Amino acid sequence: MRSITWKLVFSFLLVVSVSAVVTAYLARISITNQFWDYLGMGHMRNSSMGMGMMDAYFGAAERQFLNSVFRSLYWGAAVASGFGLVLGLILSRAIAGPLKKLTTTVKGISNGNFQERAQVERGDKEIVDLADAVNVMAASLQTNERLRRRLMADITHELRTPLAIIQGNLEGMLDGVVDPSPQHIASVYDESLRLSRLVNNLRDLALADVGQLKIDRRLVDLKQLMQKTGQLLRPAAEEKHISLEIHTPAEMPVITADPDRIHQVLYNLLTNSLRYTPEGGKVSLLARVLAEGTGKEMIQVEVSDTGVGIPAEDLPHIFDHFYRADQSRTRASGGSGIGLAIVKQLVEAHGGKVWAESEPGKGSTFYFTLPVKPAANP
Repeated sequence: MRSITWKLVFSFLLVVSVSAVVTAYLARISITNQFWDYLGMGHMRNSSMGMGMMDAYFGAAERQFLNSVFRSLYWGAAVASGFGLVLGLILSRAIAGPLKKLTTTVKGISNGNFQERAQVERGDKEIVDLADAVNVMAASLQTNERLRRRLMADITHELRTPLAIIQGNLEGMLDGVVDPSPQHIASVYDESLRLSRLVNNLRDLALADVGQLKIDRRLVDLKQLMQKTGQLLRPAAEEKHISLEIHTPAEMPVITADPDRIHQVLYNLLTNSLRYTPEGGKVSLLARVLAEGTGKEMIQVEVSDTGVGIPAEDLPHIFDHFYRADQSRTRASGGSGIGLAIVKQLVEAHGGKVWAESEPGKGSTFYFTLPVKPAANP
């Protein structure tokens, strides 16, 4: 494979050499013709006479003068070609040098050194832009690698905890240390449900990433579904002395959606708010109709809490896969960091949008919208 350096040098040399040779040839013809005119013999020159025939009319002095001029032209052409070669080398190295640095950086990145960065501060705009693009790619890969490692640690923790509880209870029952009472069996069952939810969430997230998340649309009474989900989580709210309020308009249109998936969205958002709201706090679930009477009605659902809030720098990332704003706090509070990512995937699969607003110390509000009537090709 030929180096781009030599390709550039050869191209530049070829252009300069051809230009020099053509210029010298034309100059020779022009100088000869002007010399004829200077000697007052222009009337003897015609297009049928070759250079050799015209030279026969010149004396030794005239021929010596013309040969001296022609030699100067040839030497000028040779010098121009040499200058083109040197200039080609300089320019090609100026272009190929940064490209070699980029190649070294990309090879390092491909070997897993995601902290590598292209150090190209000066040069052509296109090369600088390419270096910036490589650096952005490396930063993205470094972030993804950090999230992947965090994912492995988080998933290991989330799997180990319920498994340890289940294993410990079952071993205690087998050894006769733990009484197989309904309370202990219920504890084992709850931990098995926790494992099941985690596995299902991971499966749904994987399916959503490849566009294969199944949505079974049918008519859904969202008002009734909100009440059902709220009642399901009310015991958890009462256990923490949290006020769980549900507000819906008196009349709300029936929507076309997957009731199980929308229940999952509501459940994840409410669970998230209950997890980070301190005792004595408040969690509210509210729905309202947007663009009513326009034929493009949307239902906007809000889940607000009086919890700890989310820092401004973390807010744009809370719906990213496995992103958790405070590792120590979330690890202590539970949660795998995938609940909100699944919310985003499910809402967008229904043609809606999801976002959040928060202020540290004053709580958070999560919003999502759902079209009353789905698009023709969802």
